Amino acid sequence: SAPPTPRVVETSRSYLRSRLGLSAAQLSDAWMDETLSSLEFEVTALDTERLAVTVPSFRAGRDVSIQEDLVEELGRIFGYDHIPSQAPMISAHPAALPAGKMQERRARAALALGEGLTEVVLYSFESDATRQRLGLSELDAADQQRPRLTLRNYLSSDMRHMRRCLSNNLLESLEYNLAQGTRAAEGHKGMQIGLFEIGRVFRPIHADQPLQADPGIPAVLTSDSERQTYLNGLSPALLSGVEQAERKAIALPSQPRHLALAIGHRLGGGQKGWVQPLAEVTRSLYGQAVGAIERLLRQMCLPEATFKKLDSTDKRLETSLELNAAWLHSARHAGIWIADRLVGVITMIHPDVRNSLDIPAEAVLAELDLEVLLEIPPVSERGQAPAKFPPSSFDLTLPCTSSVRTREVLDGLTLRLSEVNSDIEVQTQWVRDFFDSSDQYGRAMTLRMTCRRLDGSLSDNDILSVRSAAIDHLDACEGVRPNWGDEIRAMS
Repeated sequence: SAPPTPRVVETSRSYLRSRLGLSAAQLSDAWMDETLSSLEFEVTALDTERLAVTVPSFRAGRDVSIQEDLVEELGRIFGYDHIPSQAPMISAHPAALPAGKMQERRARAALALGEGLTEVVLYSFESDATRQRLGLSELDAADQQRPRLTLRNYLSSDMRHMRRCLSNNLLESLEYNLAQGTRAAEGHKGMQIGLFEIGRVFRPIHADQPLQADPGIPAVLTSDSERQTYLNGLSPALLSGVEQAERKAIALPSQPRHLALAIGHRLGGGQKGWVQPLAEVTRSLYGQAVGAIERLLRQMCLPEATFKKLDSTDKRLETSLELNAAWLHSARHAGIWIADRLVGVITMIHPDVRNSLDIPAEAVLAELDLEVLLEIPPVSERGQAPAKFPPSSFDLTLPCTSSVRTREVLDGLTLRLSEVNSDIEVQTQWVRDFFDSSDQYGRAMTLRMTCRRLDGSLSDNDILSVRSAAIDHLDACEGVRPNWGDEIRAMS
């Protein structure tokens, strides 16, 4: 018989070196040719780079048939211990977050870092007792169009229903946290607590909504033939279960994501007998909540929102937010609109509900539908990053004449403080005026300084330097009572 045809493996010198991770100086052409020849391989140079290696007959049918086998032969003779270890260079890119998850992170950063609110994670079901205290029992009895989802394996007989909004549990949490701070609220400034939650609410599927088939039921197949083939392979017991599930048209509830925030205030005892007026607390809380929502939307790269009072006949959010709830204040509330879309609601808590929940002063509540927000196209690729370090605030009361202009004082003070320390951001805000006809100046203007260091937390010396600079500037303003700054320093 004819002799077998020799096996020839074509390769290149650069390939052999690259697979071993060696350079031409470490693995020379002459050494490769000599080594392969000593192992009875016949090496033929096709050009300066490419080689044709003829495998000896006693190895042709066994372990040498591809280029990698030649690499192994050279590496074995060179010595694996002499080959330097080197991690492979792999181009790896982190997986991009879904748009919805990225928006959730931006919302959390805006509220927790930017606004200083505390995130809470509450139960996904709600207490019947809490709903009764909120005055929602009558609403549940009268509203048959929006039944609540009832649990079969509930943890407590009092908590048998899934929540339809975040606000009810958030109000109860606000009540609890305000009650813990009774002693802290004995000071003249009182105490304020802000909470927020991002979570899902649960709504039953209505007859006019498409069903969400349970993925655990494999009978939902692409064609009748596939379905019949599957059913033919089931035992009688399993077949009965599948048919029963199909008859019941098992559907999952709708579970949209919501965002809710609540800010509550406990009035202080006052300084030298002065008690902060409730109306001022109301304006301050409502303005703070509106500002937080505006900055939240800006951080999420969404268009600016408008706040308009809701029409009593507007039902656009009733499927997800209990707009007719008793805690909705009849006069102090507004719908949150982006273009022509209603995305949420903000309201001061009704006094009857505050008394029922034992919230000692005013509280403001807002809830937004995140699913609607995610459907709105962003106006920019990136929002302004929220501050990473907590602010510090202090008030200064400035005795002055009625001719002193508030805006001029604020602008001049902001400019002066920016020159003191460029690393500290200071915001000035007018708080209130007092008028006293017995005083020759007749007026006292209270300003609030909010300081924040851009690269770290504020130290006591940082705050003192800003405070001293503010006092020096205000003391030199025209129309201010002389030696006012010295009196403030003496009181400190």
